[in-house]
Amino acid sequence: MKYIMYEKDGQKFPIIFPDNFVHSDIDMALKSLGMYKNLIAINAGTIKLLEVEVSDESITLNLIYNNTDKQTIEMYDYLFGL
Repeated sequence: MKYIMYEKDGQKFPIIFPDNFVHSDIDMALKSLGMYKNLIAINAGTIKLLEVEVSDESITLNLIYNNTDKQTIEMYDYLFGL
């Protein structure tokens, strides 16, 4: 799996997607939606989901992973409080 870490209004959040997608394509698709056009991609890489381990880089976005991405991904509320 791959991920892009975004920041908006001081909040970081990950977008996680399958390996067969390219980072820059996901970034462009997300930003083409009006409400997400001002997102800032700050880090990108690959992820192992069963044991969260971030690594690698996104050549197409020219970004690398950050060690803090693991904590953000683990702590993110994917169910939005449900």
